[in-house]
Amino acid sequence: MESFPVNLLEDSEGNPLLDSDGRQKTFAKLVDTKRLLGCKTQEDVDAFF
Repeated sequence: MESFPVNLLEDSEGNPLLDSDGRQKTFAKLVDTKRLLGCKTQEDVDAFF
């Protein structure tokens, strides 16, 4: 795994929410690192997220 996927904010219609600079807003998400470290294959990692 090279990086964590970005968690992008959208409104109820699926439109991206932008900050004052026009970049899409993101949010933090807690990660169960013990479960993530237990992934044996890339498919396991993909299913995790």
